[in-house]
Amino acid sequence: MTRENNKIKKPKSKFFKIYVGVLIFLAVLLIAALIVLNALLRDFESVQPKYLAAEMFSQYFTDDTSALVDAIKSTSGGFESEEILRGYVDQAMSGGALSYYEVSSGVKKEWIKYVVKSGDKSIFNFTLVEQDERSSFGFKKYKFGEIQAPSGKLAVKCAVPEGYSLYLNGIQVGSDHLTGEERRISSFKYLPEGLTAPKEDVYEIKGLFCEPAVTADNGKGKAVDVNYIEEEGVYEAVLAYDEELEAEFSEYVIKAAEAYATYMQNDAGFRTAARYLDPTPSCTRRPAPPRPDLYGITTATISPKRALPNSLASTTTPSPAGSSCSTSSICAGGTTTRSTSTSRSSSTRWETSG
Repeated sequence: MTRENNKIKKPKSKFFKIYVGVLIFLAVLLIAALIVLNALLRDFESVQPKYLAAEMFSQYFTDDTSALVDAIKSTSGGFESEEILRGYVDQAMSGGALSYYEVSSGVKKEWIKYVVKSGDKSIFNFTLVEQDERSSFGFKKYKFGEIQAPSGKLAVKCAVPEGYSLYLNGIQVGSDHLTGEERRISSFKYLPEGLTAPKEDVYEIKGLFCEPAVTADNGKGKAVDVNYIEEEGVYEAVLAYDEELEAEFSEYVIKAAEAYATYMQNDAGFRTAARYLDPTPSCTRRPAPPRPDLYGITTATISPKRALPNSLASTTTPSPAGSSCSTSSICAGGTTTRSTSTSRSSSTRWETSG
């Protein structure tokens, strides 16, 4: 046997084995942790909204505005044509180089808001909206929201008489835009007590980019004027002039006025005017005709349906001191009346009414 064979092999200590095992375990654990950390950081970085914002900006805010026009058209409520929106976009983007930056979204924490500028002028806002879906490690994910005008989208309120039709940029507004608000025509606000103005339908149209052209008709195709009431911020259509109503009642109204005037002059009875008056009790109280005696005038019938003698018609009768009396006749088979008027110098005039 050789000398080497005579050597006795000593067993390795347990401590050394445990130490090596722990080192190997820690190395594996560290490698795994690094792999997980790398995956976590990749996941976190991938859902950062800045990348989506950059993608949206490069997609919509380029020299070719077609994508931008299509995007805002889908959210504009359907009342703005592609031509109107393209003109709005071209004008907005003509101010200089485009840039964007993030701003506070206010109370909407699930939104991230960006402002797009053309030169020094803000021209659009666009938003990213938080998704319900989370990333692999539970981070928030975002998606493209919408594009808005700098001050947000416009809302327009319009009021038209009941039964009238409302149009924005030539497109009829449907009943789904009715607010249900109680409103009456403003031009009738000075009506006497007890009378109410015609009702109006109130519409509110939201999601607009430009101030619209507001028009209206009477529901039968006849256009009416639309006024803007600045104090209320409301477009209001006026009542259409009703030619049919005029043709039907103009002669009637004239006759009613003549009948009432005749009654008030004591030339006809109350029945002559009453048939034209509102039949409700509060409106049919007989109006008192003027009292001639309040003006120092008295009336008496002295010769029905007969003319005065010619001698009397041309006679001037002296009156007491300080007064004079003149008599004349213009009767042609009618009623002769005597009217006495009191003044500084009293006079008596004889007249004949037909």
